[in-house]
Amino acid sequence: MAITEQAQATQPAAQAKLSPAAIKARKEAIELQKKNEDLLQELQEWKDKAAEPVPEKVLVAPVQPVADPNAEMISTLQVQVKLLSDQVALSQSMQMTGKPIYKPVPADDFQDEGVLFSCRKVFYVIGSYLDHKGMEVMPPYKLITLHYASSDRRKEGHEEAIVNSCTFTTHLKAEIEFLRNHPMYAVEFFESLNATMGASGVYNEFRVKAANQVIAMKDESVINTCYQKGVAHVDKMSIKDLRRSLTGVYAEEYIGEAKELQSDLERRRLVGHPATE
Repeated sequence: MAITEQAQATQPAAQAKLSPAAIKARKEAIELQKKNEDLLQELQEWKDKAAEPVPEKVLVAPVQPVADPNAEMISTLQVQVKLLSDQVALSQSMQMTGKPIYKPVPADDFQDEGVLFSCRKVFYVIGSYLDHKGMEVMPPYKLITLHYASSDRRKEGHEEAIVNSCTFTTHLKAEIEFLRNHPMYAVEFFESLNATMGASGVYNEFRVKAANQVIAMKDESVINTCYQKGVAHVDKMSIKDLRRSLTGVYAEEYIGEAKELQSDLERRRLVGHPATE
């Protein structure tokens, strides 16, 4: 009886002493059991989600794009810019290929004596213009480009400035007529290099501003305005001469306004900073 009890008491101690392989196997079994429990838990979560009621979908009407009120104007401006870019690119390509004419020139359009046009800029391009009826007048054969000719140091007011000039010479009658009828003729470009270099740069800027104002006026408005401004011999002048006379009148008015503004600024400066003896 004592021997049996002693054997039973020593049996748990023998079971506690496991081999390393058995211990490793038991650890792997525990890890597998834990992974299995995790998978079962994840599966149960998916089942719970599947059992949840699906919310009803709310149909949202598609958002209609808002029409840009300036879209048509922007499109028109883009077309105009594209056309002008094409014209300039065409002019540059003609200069590179040495083919300055893209329209045939009649034999009787050539004259022996050339006419020189000049402008107080480094480079100047003369394209189409709108006449007093709003019709576009195109150059007869090509874009007319005035290329750099010279630079000179001139006294502009109280300061010295570098005055640049560009020129264009043509023997074609149609081009000469086109340039002489251009609204910027004798305003921004001239038929004489001396007139170009002798003109005041500031005065030219005001003449260009005045010419743009006169271009937009109808013939009747030009005549009535000439009478109001006191232009002499209105009834004896052509509408083209009246427009040029009115351009000069507006330019003088702009210059007077600029001088008055300058004087007012000078007076304000003196009042704010009185001279000391």
